[in-house]
Amino acid sequence: MKMVSPAEWRPVGLEDLEPAAWEALKYDGNSCVVAGPGSGKSEFLAQRAAYLLQTHICPPPYRILAISYKREAAQNLQDRIVRTCSPEQSRRFASVTFDAFTVGLARRFRKALPAAWQLTPNFRVVFPDQGTIRESLRNSRLDAPGDWKAEVGGILYKTFEIYEGGSWRLPPESDQVNSGTHFALARWWLSLLAADPISTPNFILLNRLAELIQRVNPQVARALAATYKYVFVDECQDTTFAQYDFLESLFNNSGTIVTSVGDDKQRIMSFGGARPDFFAVFQADFGARRFVLRCNYRSSPSLVKLQHVLARQIDEDVPEVESRTDGLLPSSAAQMWYSVSAESELRALSSAIAKDMNLRRLVPRDYAILTRNRPDSYERQVEAAMAHEGLTVRNESRDVGGIALQDLMAQSLTRAVVPFLKLAARERDPESWISACKIVQDLRGSDYEDDPTLQRALRELNVFISGLRRDACRLSVGRENARLLAEKIIEFFDLEQTALAFPDYRDSEFLVLVKDALLFHLADSAEGATSWDAVIENFLGAGSVPLMTIHKSKGLEFDTIVLIGLDDQGWWQYSRGNVEELSTFFVAVSRAKQRVVFLYCRERGKRSKVAELYELLESAGVPWRDRR
Repeated sequence: MKMVSPAEWRPVGLEDLEPAAWEALKYDGNSCVVAGPGSGKSEFLAQRAAYLLQTHICPPPYRILAISYKREAAQNLQDRIVRTCSPEQSRRFASVTFDAFTVGLARRFRKALPAAWQLTPNFRVVFPDQGTIRESLRNSRLDAPGDWKAEVGGILYKTFEIYEGGSWRLPPESDQVNSGTHFALARWWLSLLAADPISTPNFILLNRLAELIQRVNPQVARALAATYKYVFVDECQDTTFAQYDFLESLFNNSGTIVTSVGDDKQRIMSFGGARPDFFAVFQADFGARRFVLRCNYRSSPSLVKLQHVLARQIDEDVPEVESRTDGLLPSSAAQMWYSVSAESELRALSSAIAKDMNLRRLVPRDYAILTRNRPDSYERQVEAAMAHEGLTVRNESRDVGGIALQDLMAQSLTRAVVPFLKLAARERDPESWISACKIVQDLRGSDYEDDPTLQRALRELNVFISGLRRDACRLSVGRENARLLAEKIIEFFDLEQTALAFPDYRDSEFLVLVKDALLFHLADSAEGATSWDAVIENFLGAGSVPLMTIHKSKGLEFDTIVLIGLDDQGWWQYSRGNVEELSTFFVAVSRAKQRVVFLYCRERGKRSKVAELYELLESAGVPWRDRR
């Protein structure tokens, strides 16, 4: 693709951008873009990347690094760039999670760590339980110097690593500590590094080690800055203390231009260590210019008005947003349903979804049932009620071989297997063939410009797909044969090459865990299916209404959102004025394109704690509907 001049460049696949987005897209300095729900945050980043690459403002060999909080967001952004840019350009765009990037640096430059903080070659990432951390703190208090004992004793184990650890830059020597907190942190992290026979760091420690590597090895920092001329930080409001400190240490004053995009009203990850002050700190540290996007391309005008009422409760100075989509249900865009029993509530809900689906010609995944937490506690009742209408429900939080189903579906291995399954089941599927070609190129390490290598990889793919189709034709549909087909695909990938191609799988044990979970779920999906296409549909959940937590819905959108369990029991952490809980509620409402339904069932619990939410809905004119 030839170079386009900045003056002639136009958005790819879009008619236009709103004025603030245009200005932010072309700004050649550090920037902070406030992008509310439905503002096209991912689209903005994809267009900015296309602009920088296609105009050669980011010329070869420079690259763009996009860092996201969630794996799904990182993959979504990478997919957009592949569709938007030429192969040469998309190869210079790297979209990863914070964890994948810092773990990759720690693994690649492990030998550059000071001796006191050395990792073993094949370290394994772990998630220590709170009891282990508590025990470490107790021992640190006993062994701490006298004047530090009280400080160590006052440390809260739940925030020990998230806040204190996330803000502490490791010293080159582990004994260079000057407080009881740092003494306890050093002891805890050194115990993880010294685990026998291999180190067992967690993600926070790996972040701290990656920051230390580039700080004590200027050549590493210079190499990274020379590689990434531009850095994007997606969903920046979820950035943790440790992640922000790494970002600031590596890229501030490095010549790299950083664009952060997010929305403070959607900051619902405080329990994971998200900084409450990211926007203010980033603007001050990086001298970033602030841009505010004011259009919502997802939600109808009625829902945008409701969202504004909620947003003002979080931030009274929030500007009004303009809806850029049609309202198809102006008189019923938002409703509160009152039911006496769970049975009557869910019977009414199932009937309404079935009728609406038929009337508006929608599909099950146009709807989503959201809970504040514990979707398992609603699953059986919702499933039974939906079955009466011929509908199925899929609990996206269901544990599948040690991985939540929604997380399994976002895994790189799962996403790679799916197009191969489709090619096995169907005579023609051009989109899956293109995906399979890209996957093979990544797995085999073939380059677009290396024609002989590329041609060999494609010939190998063609032979394999032909054999896979023959296998699918002769094998009866069932659990064992579904596993057999998937095992053949994974064997073709080669687990060692898969680990090299996808940074998330440098931990071989995790890759095996994902593989086993994938095989288990595919076998389950074959239960009762009459065709391989039906197996794939079941595997993807295409014919089911998703049931998930609000946190898991973040970044997704649906025509209709149903919020179940809006009561004191479901929202037991809620208290009046609790900003994070208000933000969680705001996130739930903002997932909807056309309709949101709030369910209150007297049988489930009272609504005194969450009275503020109902007051807000009533003030916004949301009507009650009796569904007893």
